[in-house]
Amino acid sequence: MEKAPNILSPKDCLYIGDILTNTLTVAKKCNLYQEMATDSTVKELIEDMRVLLTAQYEDLVGILEDEGNE
Repeated sequence: MEKAPNILSPKDCLYIGDILTNTLTVAKKCNLYQEMATDSTVKELIEDMRVLLTAQYEDLVGILEDEGNE
């Protein structure tokens, strides 16, 4: 089987942009929800989610930056 070309179509770029935007938006909303929460367990879970989403966002951006420099 042939290897797929190492390019992104404009549609691929739009999907990636949407993923990045949604991930960052949800991570930011976690801050708001964490302030509103009263239960310490819920606050901790929201913080864990925020940390995970922020890490995923940074990983995705890092991959794109690395690929863009090649």
